[in-house]
Amino acid sequence: MTCIVGLADEDGVVIGADSSIISGNTMELVAVSKVFRRGDMLFSYTSSFRMGQLLQYSLDIPPNDCINDDQYMATKFVDAVRECFQTGGFIHHSQGGEEEGGNFIIGYRGKLWEICPDFQATRHAAPYIAVGSGYAVALGALMALSRVTMSLEKRAYLALEASAVHCTEVRPPFHIEKL
Repeated sequence: MTCIVGLADEDGVVIGADSSIISGNTMELVAVSKVFRRGDMLFSYTSSFRMGQLLQYSLDIPPNDCINDDQYMATKFVDAVRECFQTGGFIHHSQGGEEEGGNFIIGYRGKLWEICPDFQATRHAAPYIAVGSGYAVALGALMALSRVTMSLEKRAYLALEASAVHCTEVRPPFHIEKL
């Protein structure tokens, strides 16, 4: 459906996204950005525009009074997301009955987290991340570009561009935000 990339370094966090929406064998471009800021967090999403709308307009982001950011993301933040999705009618159930949401990236306090459909909050070891149907091409580009001196925004753009060239479900325009 899309390609979302995130990068982090001592200068901050950058998240970028394409503009495609896929339904079956059709692709359209959307007029809204899949990247947005909420307070001191940067969000981008794949999986569902409804999920993105709930994150952007309905999520009550709890204060971080935890020992560390990983604990906060894995507990208070994810609990708030689950509640928001339930209230908004977005929670799905797997065949085993487990609750499922969608896939999105958060930039927060100079770090990146991937929130997975099972609500795990993952912070990867690499200073970059990609999700969506174009993620593999973007990850390769991000790894190669990590050895080149250039801005995070330029790296994000080039990774999204590589994904658009090699993945039929990824299309510009690209939206890139820095936190």
